[in-house]
Amino acid sequence: MRMHFKMLQPKVFIHVLLILSLTACATAPPKAPEIQESGDYTYVKEYMTWLIQKEMKTKQIVGLSVALVDDQQIVWQQGFGWADRENKIAATPQTVYRAGSISKVFNAMAVMKLVEAGKMDIDRPLSTYLPEFTINSRFGDTDGITPRTIMTHHSGLPGHWLDGTCGKQPMPFTRLVQAIKDEYVAYPPNMVMSYSNIAVTLLGHAVQRVSGQPYARLLDQSLLKPMGMNDSRFEIGITDSMAAKAYDEAGKETIEYPLGDIPAGGLNTTAVDLAHLAMLVNNHGSMAGRRILDPQTLSRMFTPQNEDVPLDCGHKIGLAWGINDKVLNGWERVCRHGGATMAHRATFIVAPESKIGVVVLANSASTNTQKIAHKMLQTAWEAKTGKMLADAKETKTLAAQADTASDFKGTYASLLGKVDISEKSPHRYMVRSSERNFNLNREDDGRYHLSYRLWGFIRHNLDGLGQAKLKTADISGNHVIIADFGLHRSLFGVRVESRPIPEAWQKRLGVYQLLNPPEADIFEIKRFLLKIEDDYLVEEITGSDNDTFTKILRPVNATEAIVEGIGRNLGETVRIVNDDKGNEILTFSGMRFKPVDG
Repeated sequence: MRMHFKMLQPKVFIHVLLILSLTACATAPPKAPEIQESGDYTYVKEYMTWLIQKEMKTKQIVGLSVALVDDQQIVWQQGFGWADRENKIAATPQTVYRAGSISKVFNAMAVMKLVEAGKMDIDRPLSTYLPEFTINSRFGDTDGITPRTIMTHHSGLPGHWLDGTCGKQPMPFTRLVQAIKDEYVAYPPNMVMSYSNIAVTLLGHAVQRVSGQPYARLLDQSLLKPMGMNDSRFEIGITDSMAAKAYDEAGKETIEYPLGDIPAGGLNTTAVDLAHLAMLVNNHGSMAGRRILDPQTLSRMFTPQNEDVPLDCGHKIGLAWGINDKVLNGWERVCRHGGATMAHRATFIVAPESKIGVVVLANSASTNTQKIAHKMLQTAWEAKTGKMLADAKETKTLAAQADTASDFKGTYASLLGKVDISEKSPHRYMVRSSERNFNLNREDDGRYHLSYRLWGFIRHNLDGLGQAKLKTADISGNHVIIADFGLHRSLFGVRVESRPIPEAWQKRLGVYQLLNPPEADIFEIKRFLLKIEDDYLVEEITGSDNDTFTKILRPVNATEAIVEGIGRNLGETVRIVNDDKGNEILTFSGMRFKPVDG
């Protein structure tokens, strides 16, 4: 989370506020028609054009493309801004973008086609199809790492491998199985949903092995071409003549580095092409009269797989598909997946019952494609059905699930890293993190929210965290903080107790140097510090922008420590190994650090 503030003189500050208020009032959204014919998307296009242009201006988004699908037709397709600003090449519905993790949906479809052919069983161990796969575990054997638990992100495998996977010449994804053989799983299978690119990449390797074909060729011949996605392909980079350039959060051109893990994030596609996925879903697995997947297979993929996992806090996932009952306010279920690369952003969402699909692709890291896609789906759904989302009554409201009292006091491994929470007064807490302090205040419904006041009186929204409603719960032996973000719920943190720190780890305290920095700036480290803070062993990472992030480590022996917490990139193991000269090296996710002398 990045928050940068520039101190302003009082007169300048007041002037800026005035400008912002006038700008906010300068344009208003188009007025919805009093009577709208079912299936008339005129207002949807007008409203979404206004919203997209507003977002592009305020977020410095350079290029964006959308497609709206009703059953088997694309009823709206449009590009906004620039695919290549410097050369004045406009973004169009045919502009090629990196779709990032939407690739995982196609990977799962490839798995399920092999299941239909009798070549894979999603409940057999991964090692059945990838015999060289092995990894250490503190929870018994690894037979629970199966295609099913991988597709639902419940395999317990670590989240990322950062050594050599992203750069001008990334490591081929088939080498990952060898790279991770000395690592540890983070959790036992089915303990918690923990997003893992490593797991999906290994499954893609298994798909290639079982099919006997190169992965990209298999996906092209069995899915992309049959679906009419003729301008789409799985590649390590993006070099198409219609490809969008990449722009950072400030709107400046940046490098979209190649990615070796193509099963997890290698899809290049267009808004028009990706709209065909919605058509496939709407037509129960068929495309232009050709059966791509059996209807029963799609039904399996859209069925929640984790409703009996308490630590998932009600978040639903199918076989690769995120499942949400709240986007359409309880009227019907939607299935979605997002994607993010160095700078490109993507969201695909479909409502199978009403047969509406939405694609949003962008070439700017500042883009919230999910926000745009959700609003497009909601307005299109109202236009098609003639119903109003506001009229729905959810069977369970978030407020009804809130606690009347919560015990927040303690130290937590959280989304903000290590945080210490103390009670300031009844129903008010102080949250201390490595970056700054926050207030945690109780609302009328019994839940709490984070707030930060710039200069003591200007409330800051914390990049979205300020919108979350928090409560505590005891789940599976863990005292956790649960965050409701409106449309989804997740773990915010887990309370951890301090433990004795072995002498071997105390001797390793100090500053470390990263020996193998990634070529891509996805993991920029200015300083890595191992220290003791409040009786906890912690790692403090300072990025190139001087933001710091502190994680708690729990030593399990003289050479291994676990990153405390539950969820993505937590529960993983920091190891001490010796180099060729016998010097100690600290390793994590493929990154290698050496102590700095003195």
